[in-house]
Amino acid sequence: MRGGTYLHTTHHSSIIRICYRHHPFCGQTVEIVRWLRRQTTESLIVKLPEGLELAIPAWMLDPVACNLVCDAPAPRLTVEALLA
Repeated sequence: MRGGTYLHTTHHSSIIRICYRHHPFCGQTVEIVRWLRRQTTESLIVKLPEGLELAIPAWMLDPVACNLVCDAPAPRLTVEALLA
């Protein structure tokens, strides 16, 4: 994550908000449980207030990165291309 270096110094009990507006838990405050750095992009395991834990890409917690995501007026890929 380039815009959100603050995430790299978080501790086990850090609280942060899901910023990506298309995520089903957008706006929800979550607790960072642990980092997953084995993949090509960083992900985190976060815990919702109800206790549910889920993996989420780190950029979805970065308000700067999420503000750069914009909706296109028309789809850029076909369903067939996505399925392939």
